[in-house]
Amino acid sequence: MTAFTSNSYRLTKVAATTARLALWALAVAWAVLIAVWGGLHLLIVPGIAQFRPMLEAQATKAVGATVHIGALSVQSAGLIPAFALKDVVLLDAQGREALRLPSVVVALSPRSLLGLGFEQVYIEGAALEVRRSADGVIRVAGFALPQSGDGSSSGADWLFSQAELVVRHGTVTWTDDLRGAPSLVLSDVDAVLRNRRRSHRMRIDATPPPEWGGRFGLRAVFDQSLLSLHPGRWREWRGVVYADMPQVDVAQLRRYVDVGGGIAQGNGAVRAWVDVAKGRFEAATVDVALAEVNAKVTARLEPVNLRHVTGRLGLRRLNGGMEFSTQGLQFETFDGLKWPGGNVRVAVYPEDGRNAAHGEVQADRLDLAAMAEIAKR
Repeated sequence: MTAFTSNSYRLTKVAATTARLALWALAVAWAVLIAVWGGLHLLIVPGIAQFRPMLEAQATKAVGATVHIGALSVQSAGLIPAFALKDVVLLDAQGREALRLPSVVVALSPRSLLGLGFEQVYIEGAALEVRRSADGVIRVAGFALPQSGDGSSSGADWLFSQAELVVRHGTVTWTDDLRGAPSLVLSDVDAVLRNRRRSHRMRIDATPPPEWGGRFGLRAVFDQSLLSLHPGRWREWRGVVYADMPQVDVAQLRRYVDVGGGIAQGNGAVRAWVDVAKGRFEAATVDVALAEVNAKVTARLEPVNLRHVTGRLGLRRLNGGMEFSTQGLQFETFDGLKWPGGNVRVAVYPEDGRNAAHGEVQADRLDLAAMAEIAKR
């Protein structure tokens, strides 16, 4: 009985000590929060214009490029204060203007200050130029993206550590010297980037030229490596990219993107999901509803002209091979030949030194007569 009482006393004492430490830790955390909050509203907000040189220096260090701020003022002094930055200019290594942002609004909070960042960055009317040179190097506003290693940089680390970045009514000009295609201008670009501890969520909506079709959207959800200490190391991410094009001209699209499948022409709707892991394609699913399609299976065969085609196409990387699949694929040629639908799966394994090239085919609801006619073409 005495031993039991002694053990109970020790457990009670440990619990009481733990509770006191937890309360002290909570009190210290609240004290730090209040101190930061007070400093933010009493020191920073009233004299924000005086912090412009320091903010320029911090921004230059964060993004890895010289940053100039034309003017800095208080936008809102509410619970979460916001500051307006006018004529923000980024200079490249040669001192030339690489990017000008007419209006930037940043919101601060104690949490963002402790993390040396912002609660929200809001950019209005940005004009951004992205170029891929003939050697494959991609430059954003004149700055080259890392092409090897882990793909990280100080600018990328800063960007993907901010809580929220919003771009409204922007313009993006994409020039691809590697493909030799003319520059593509996307207007009325709206983008949102939200970053949490190890997750990154993006959304982009843009309007292409009229000959392309209608406004389209891109979505992406990525998780970074658990052991990664650099949020900007996108080559370590794993996630899904989703594209929604309600109305698109495939002939225009394929000038800038490898659409695959030998489709040279087609007008209609395309949706695609692409799985990416550590900078490498893993799988893709594409829903199509196209009219006036011109497709070519191989260079040796004549193209097939289709009145319309609908269904789902799939491509997945296997261990040592690739898998192609269709679900509910239907099409009709201009001379009346119809493919009624059905599901097909084809797995291809090339020769690997130990095994000869081989494959697998699974299908249901096949129309053998239609297959024979299509094979002749």
